Amino acid sequence: LFDALEEYLRIPTIIIRLFRLFMALLLMVHSTACFFWLVKTLTCTQAQIWDFHEEHGFERGDLDLSHKYLLAGYYINTIFTTVGFGDVVAVNTEERIFSVCAMYLGVIVFGILLSEIQASIAQYRSLERTKSKVIQQ
Repeated sequence: LFDALEEYLRIPTIIIRLFRLFMALLLMVHSTACFFWLVKTLTCTQAQIWDFHEEHGFERGDLDLSHKYLLAGYYINTIFTTVGFGDVVAVNTEERIFSVCAMYLGVIVFGILLSEIQASIAQYRSLERTKSKVIQQ
């Protein structure tokens, strides 16, 4: 699909490569956030989940999916970016184990991200040098 789109729209390869990388990153954050909420749901009582929501500015009646997803996504993004503000924290052993695993996954994702960006820039520079040599000849 991306190859056909690239060919039809003549989008530079570096843009397509970075877009694919961004989409993979979003998928990884989404999957990890959903898994975090699953761990929270399986290991906490409903009262603890309500307290968790209230601690983060949501009312008890606001336990809809968007608020759960927002909190879980925010928490995973702070882990993956190694920011870790500390405003959303693991509250039990299972969540702490999950958080440690997510931290290692975040390091791997961050490493892959940096590697892919570096490889894309190197490929782009190589193409520019090749074009420059062809033009000079």
